[in-house]
Amino acid sequence: WQFEGAGITCAAPPDVFVHEGLVWTYKPGEPTLLGLDTRDGKTVKSISVDEVLRTHHHHRCYANKATSRYILTAKEGIEYVDIQSGKVATCHWVRGMCRYGIMPANGLIYAPPHQCGCFIDAKLNGFLALTRRREKDQTAEAESGQTPRLQLGPVYNRCSTSQLPLPTPDDWPMYRKDIRRSGYIASKLSKKIRHRWEARIGDTLSGITVVGEKLFVASADAHTVYCLNSESGEVCWRFTTGGRVDTPPTYWQGLVLFRSHDGFVYCLNAVDG
Repeated sequence: WQFEGAGITCAAPPDVFVHEGLVWTYKPGEPTLLGLDTRDGKTVKSISVDEVLRTHHHHRCYANKATSRYILTAKEGIEYVDIQSGKVATCHWVRGMCRYGIMPANGLIYAPPHQCGCFIDAKLNGFLALTRRREKDQTAEAESGQTPRLQLGPVYNRCSTSQLPLPTPDDWPMYRKDIRRSGYIASKLSKKIRHRWEARIGDTLSGITVVGEKLFVASADAHTVYCLNSESGEVCWRFTTGGRVDTPPTYWQGLVLFRSHDGFVYCLNAVDG
């Protein structure tokens, strides 16, 4: 069998999504999403997406995506078309980058940095991982007999972060400077640059992050995060995990956060590790 579907995207081929015996595509000339039987091409389900397609904005310049429950269109932001109930929910403020778009995976929506200027006051910026509002808390998780995902360290809620300053515009507290991944800083550099110090701490180093006199870097092969004095290069502390750490640590309100290939995300006191 064959069926001539329609496309609604601005810069991508027509959508074809296959899930549980149905092929999902759009009906030509109508704002309708069709679920076709994979065996004979007959329409098993139809969902009106009129409120998605009739908006005043053109489709974003990347392909739609799908999960086991939703067709995620990109007319204005993200439109969640529930293929089970037929309901449509709209999220206007999340967009993806040109051609690539957003990526649903691991129960999250990943939205990379983008340069979209349409309705610039109504969008989220940065590299984002988004999830739904959590309804279960740690108590419910503990009552279920499952091991809590959050494992508290010995100084949880007891460590003092007052010894470290808040980041200034001259600091570099995370990968590529900020959540926009701008990679830019306005500080002026002297024309005469001199060698102040060097420190041999391991191979396969990550990028660095710097706040005040604290410099943070990870040695992937050593599974270790180091904190150095940014003025002298002296190692202040180190922390070793059960797997590779190959991304720069992030500094936030006196804490250092990073992930490891052992499956954990770690949060350390930036003062002493």
